[in-house]
Amino acid sequence: MFHSICPLLIFNDVLFKDKNGKSTQIDHIVIRNNGVFVVETKNYAGRIYGNDEQQKWTQVLAYGDCKNQFYNPVKQNNTHVFQLSKLLSMKDIFVSVIVFPRAELYVESDQLICNGKNELNEIIHSNTNIQLNRDTLNKIYCKINESKIDSDIARVEHIDNIHKMQDKIASNICPRCNIKLVLRQGKSNKFYGCSNYPKCKFTKQIDDQDVAV
Repeated sequence: MFHSICPLLIFNDVLFKDKNGKSTQIDHIVIRNNGVFVVETKNYAGRIYGNDEQQKWTQVLAYGDCKNQFYNPVKQNNTHVFQLSKLLSMKDIFVSVIVFPRAELYVESDQLICNGKNELNEIIHSNTNIQLNRDTLNKIYCKINESKIDSDIARVEHIDNIHKMQDKIASNICPRCNIKLVLRQGKSNKFYGCSNYPKCKFTKQIDDQDVAV
């Protein structure tokens, strides 16, 4: 689907681990001189409702007769960006993009959310405030290439890590920092946030129990 964007500097279905053994899977990474685009693809049909702050978004099917909830892809991809920035030891070069190729979107978000390949191409080829030189592009590409894991066993372990992460969040432990989530007061409601804020901006709604990465 995405190979026409940038034939030389693109990765699909990237799995890697950090130094603590935590695994991260990213659908697509596109590396260009105007940024590193971290792309999360959601193949949901129907209508999609949600906003940046909600822990879960809603899929509506069959004219409203069927509703399903799934973890907020904005938060999910923010975690991907966070882990990739640690892997590359770089900041402020990433652009998060969420793609819904099959859905009607009724979402409120400050982040980039689009409907398919054409819109994604426009986003990737649009101007940003990011400028990367050839040496930096090569460094990024080589680091990802040497870090990515191609192993069925590793992918099974990744699913196991997701379950462990869900247990941590249910116990009010930040899945990124492994430290306590503390109760905070937002503009309209209370929520749990990482005690390592502002370095870590992970949040959890009080009634939320499960997430995905």
